[in-house]
Amino acid sequence: MKKIKLITMKLRNFKGIKLFELHADGDNARIFGDNATGKTTLFDAAMWLLLDKDANNRADFQIKTVDADGNVIHGLEHEVLASFTVDNKPLTLQKIYKEKWTKKRGAATSEFTGHTTDYLVNEVPVKKGDYQSKVAELIDEETFKLLTNPAYFNEHLKREQRRDILLEVCGDVSNEDVLNSNDKLKKLSGRLAEHTIDEIKAIVKSKKKKINDELEAIPVRIDEIDRTLPDIAGLKREKIKDDIDVVDAKIEALDDEVTQVRNGNAIASYQNEITELKGQLTNLKYEHGDKERAATSDLKKELNDKKDRLSDLQAQHSRLVREMESLGNDRNWSNQELQKLRNKFSEINSQEYKEEFHHTGEDTCPTCAQALPADQVKEAHEKAKEDYNKRKQAFNASKSQQLEDINARGKRLKVDYQTLEQRYKDADDAAKEVEQKIGEVANDVDELKAQLKDKESNLTPFEETEAYKEKMTEINETEFTLNMNKEKANEQIVKLKENRQELITKRDALREQLDMLDQHERAQERRDELADRERTLASEYEKLEQEVYLADEFIKAKVALLEDKINSKFKMANFKLFETQINEGVKETCETTYNGVPYSKGLNNAARINVGLDIIDTLAEHYQVSAPIFVDNAEAVTKLIDIDAQLISLVVSEQDKELRVETPIKQEAV
Repeated sequence: MKKIKLITMKLRNFKGIKLFELHADGDNARIFGDNATGKTTLFDAAMWLLLDKDANNRADFQIKTVDADGNVIHGLEHEVLASFTVDNKPLTLQKIYKEKWTKKRGAATSEFTGHTTDYLVNEVPVKKGDYQSKVAELIDEETFKLLTNPAYFNEHLKREQRRDILLEVCGDVSNEDVLNSNDKLKKLSGRLAEHTIDEIKAIVKSKKKKINDELEAIPVRIDEIDRTLPDIAGLKREKIKDDIDVVDAKIEALDDEVTQVRNGNAIASYQNEITELKGQLTNLKYEHGDKERAATSDLKKELNDKKDRLSDLQAQHSRLVREMESLGNDRNWSNQELQKLRNKFSEINSQEYKEEFHHTGEDTCPTCAQALPADQVKEAHEKAKEDYNKRKQAFNASKSQQLEDINARGKRLKVDYQTLEQRYKDADDAAKEVEQKIGEVANDVDELKAQLKDKESNLTPFEETEAYKEKMTEINETEFTLNMNKEKANEQIVKLKENRQELITKRDALREQLDMLDQHERAQERRDELADRERTLASEYEKLEQEVYLADEFIKAKVALLEDKINSKFKMANFKLFETQINEGVKETCETTYNGVPYSKGLNNAARINVGLDIIDTLAEHYQVSAPIFVDNAEAVTKLIDIDAQLISLVVSEQDKELRVETPIKQEAV
């Protein structure tokens, strides 16, 4: 087992402690002090030195010293230094936390700009990462907190974390062990091959809920069916069907009679005559239209040709205007770029090399402070002169190259500008020429429109011709005769339709009776289905209840085996891993107890501390490492249990206004 022991620890300006040295020499130590004298600060210092946190696992706690008003006292270095033995090999760790003050250029005073931390291992400065790696070599952070603080396991870890640690240390109980402990549980072996016991319970719970929801709904649905069943007393399906067939035959006979009356010989003859007369009228209209179109067709064709020409010229003019706009933008951009290059040329051409040569080389040796030989001083001077000339030549060469580049780009831009200027002028000339043509063609279009309008005004509308009037007179006389015959037929048809509607009403009533019979049969079938389903679900629910019972019995058996196995590893501490609920189910927990008293409910401080030490003792054996244990509020315990580890007890003592240390070799507080 790896044994880590604290030999000495020194605090300087750490939290409220100005200076304190603890000399434990690897033995147990008891540190006495009144409230607020800094006992817990020692534990904070050890944790910060190793893990950058305090005893409560906080990384953002106050390290710096403050005055009576709570204001930070600046300018102090905050240091923790501790020496250990690791399997009897010495190791010294040291951290110094200090302020960083920076004096900005031109400022009279320095400003606070943050903090820095120095890390030392065996008095050798190291980087933070190397320091942390060294600490990690000693012990894992989580393990260190478990093994140095009796309260950490029970007060800082969640129950799931505590369970995981206990199962890691003591080992879990296999399903096979649980099944072998009770023969009736072996019915679960097949299910456990595919699912965990929690998954089995979850599956069963889901199925039960689904079945229960459906069982609760079935009586309601049956009651709804019973309340909506129609009254079918005295109704016979075959007789109703025969009555419907008789009514359908009577309706069909009436429909035939209506058709015969509506399509009598006289009505059909007049309708055919009207259709023929309207056809003749349409032909007369087409003939009249052909004559009018022939009179204006040449003029319309010439007008359409002129309109097409006008449209083409307008489109051509729009393209030229867009082209001029684009060329104008490009020309302006080129002109702006030329002006920028002229400005840039002037700016660069006016630049001069401003550095003046001066040699500031040292004429004495930086190591021994003796004067350097004259040849070395001369050589350094010449080297500096040569470097100066090179920088000046490089500046002039760069300046010359930039001016050449600007001149070449300016020539290219000037050519582009002149080209754009000529293209813009050509487009402008073409646009003006097209504008003139547009005016000429537009005048032609207006003149042709006037001619066409004059010619069309002299044409006679078809509706004003003698042929139209004569044919319309024939049509109107024939339609009048047809309507007189239709009125007589309509009176007869109305009576027939009234009789038909009475028959339809009777048939609808008979069909409603058939629907009532069908509805009653369907409802009865559905009621029987629901009753069968209710019986099936009840049987399935009973089987699921048996599965729940077996699952709970499995968990109870596993609880007993697991708690016995875990508790056997500890002298004082016992662990309750499951709670029995009101419904006799079980719920996972992880409560530490001593003599039946839960750690979190009523256990006194003395028992809590010793139970914590008992847990550390078992964990140290499992992890094969022991480390100094800080026991806070140790005054609550008259006797700590024996444990194979170094104990640093922090004891409240009202008479000790400054920290006092008792070890096998007594050390006084500084």
